[in-house]
Amino acid sequence: MVFIGGLSMSFISLQPFVRGWWQNLWENHTNDLIYPLDIDAFVVKANSGPKILGDFTTVTAREPVIVDELDFGNLENWFTTGDIHAAKQTDEEYTLEIEKLKINNALVKVGGLNIDHNLVQFNTDVNIGDFGTPVIFGHSMLRQFYNPKESNKERYKGIFSTIMTLELGDEIKVHTGGLTYTYTVVEKKEVKPDDDYIMRQDSSRKLLKLVTCTPEGTRLRRGVITAELKL
Repeated sequence: MVFIGGLSMSFISLQPFVRGWWQNLWENHTNDLIYPLDIDAFVVKANSGPKILGDFTTVTAREPVIVDELDFGNLENWFTTGDIHAAKQTDEEYTLEIEKLKINNALVKVGGLNIDHNLVQFNTDVNIGDFGTPVIFGHSMLRQFYNPKESNKERYKGIFSTIMTLELGDEIKVHTGGLTYTYTVVEKKEVKPDDDYIMRQDSSRKLLKLVTCTPEGTRLRRGVITAELKL
């Protein structure tokens, strides 16, 4: 009886935490979740908000299914403040390589918003190798579905899934204009979507930032890798 009573008290004491977790998950309903389920069919919500309880759609899935209420292929939806906008896409582009993560020849376009088919350098007023911080955005998904190989036509939809496993001193290489620039990781940090740290510049150093969504399979926070040009 003592054991049962203690178990009951523990359950009661945990209720606020469980309730808070569930409420936070529900309030963040606009964050898409990836369901790695190998099933014949399951039900996902097809409407645009939690207040409409009808209108459900059954879909068939045998691979990860992304349930989206916002288009996260559009970078404008990555910022909750709504007042940050990318510069117009330019004709500039280059490739990125992270040997540790098996990322090779990843195309980075300078400017623009769409990251479904390439990475995007969000700010166009600073160049690779110069003082300042080019900020590169890319998708993530659950790590077990990570496949950065060039043969994978969908690789950009999860190409940054493992960047938060990088450690201090790891190398990121950028190939542009016939030159190779090698950056080494100096910091990694998780922040809120509207944190100005994401786009913050440092004109006294030659830096590079890689940005993706964390935890993997959600859009709750932003993972930021900062690297400095190796001289």
